[in-house]
Amino acid sequence: MSPIRLLYTLALYAALPCILPYLAYKKRLNRQCFGFVPRPPAGNTPLIWLHAVSVGEASAAAGLIEHLRAQNYRLVLTHTTAAGGIWLRRQHGEYAHIYQLPLDLPGAIQRFMQRVQPTMVIIMEAEYWPNMLSSIKNSSAVVLLANARLSANSARKYAKCVPLMREMLSAFNAAAAQTRADQQRLQFFGLQKTVIAGNLKFDRRPNQQQITQGKTWRQTWQIANTKPILLIAGSRPGEEKLLLSAMDDTLWETFFVIFAPRHIERGDTVADLLTTHNINFGRRSIGDEPAPHETSAYLADTLGEMDTFYSCSDVAIICGSFLPFGGQNPMEAMLSDVAAIIGPHVANYRAFVAKACRQGALCQAADAAAALQKAQALIAATADKQQQQQAATTLCQRHQGALTTHTDLAMKLLSTK
Repeated sequence: MSPIRLLYTLALYAALPCILPYLAYKKRLNRQCFGFVPRPPAGNTPLIWLHAVSVGEASAAAGLIEHLRAQNYRLVLTHTTAAGGIWLRRQHGEYAHIYQLPLDLPGAIQRFMQRVQPTMVIIMEAEYWPNMLSSIKNSSAVVLLANARLSANSARKYAKCVPLMREMLSAFNAAAAQTRADQQRLQFFGLQKTVIAGNLKFDRRPNQQQITQGKTWRQTWQIANTKPILLIAGSRPGEEKLLLSAMDDTLWETFFVIFAPRHIERGDTVADLLTTHNINFGRRSIGDEPAPHETSAYLADTLGEMDTFYSCSDVAIICGSFLPFGGQNPMEAMLSDVAAIIGPHVANYRAFVAKACRQGALCQAADAAAALQKAQALIAATADKQQQQQAATTLCQRHQGALTTHTDLAMKLLSTK
């Protein structure tokens, strides 16, 4: 073990008295945290282990997972967040073995690897765990960093410990980067075998059943001549308060508002906030359906239904961008033919947001109040809204094709085994 990884590991062990109670509080402390996972059944086909930390990464990986399934490969899928696990089991539980990723302790990771024994490992986006990657490197598996991204902010942080970052990236046989900037940053830290593949999220196939549900709602509301629908998408702590504080009577007269917090466990918190603001609302988690003719708002606090809410909305405000969270990907809204507005904090997707804004496919607002004003302006100017939606569709179509590049690269790596 290198000296720097040893220091990291000792620090991790020292932090366990804090980490374990936190996992217990989140109801995520179990045997799988320490690598005690069921052994996948033996078979004649390669076993592929794919790790997606949460819902966003798991959703992006869906096409790749389906391709691997079609090749009859055995699949182990891991997650970090509870929401990611629920999503993976719902989408792929019939044919894949789904586990929680162990803690990044040498014994836990080695135990996991001994039980799973993957032929190939695919890590989604930006999961860099020193002991996990060291154990994978010391195995016989080939390793692909898929849909790889490394933001400028993250690169600056890793630059404070270049030897550790280089050691981690040395575990990968290849990487499929989202952009040229991601490729250049990865290469700076030593991962030279990198191709620019684009973003798998552009190739994501929306849930048709959910789209049908959303469009059915929309048609019903249009017949009843209800208000346009404003979706507050993926809000994070503090952002609902900012937006609600900026919502005046004119806004409530203009829109029926759907709040869809990024983490469904915050449902009670958002519900309390809406109650404090005297907002009459329905709530998805208790079985209410949206009722624009009876209520002012709706709390969409369930998992995996965003296609439904995007498909029934007129305008979407993409959150995670009104406080310094780094922003969230606006692609899902743009792919759903919704006019999208994003806030100022977009460090995670700066290049794409800039390009989309230049091409008129996305609006960026300086703050919450400006975002709400822009939403009202788009509803008032139908031609501008339609022009933005068409530009978003065109941009998304031009960026498709990442799935083909990823599957070709994965098959090439597997052929070396």
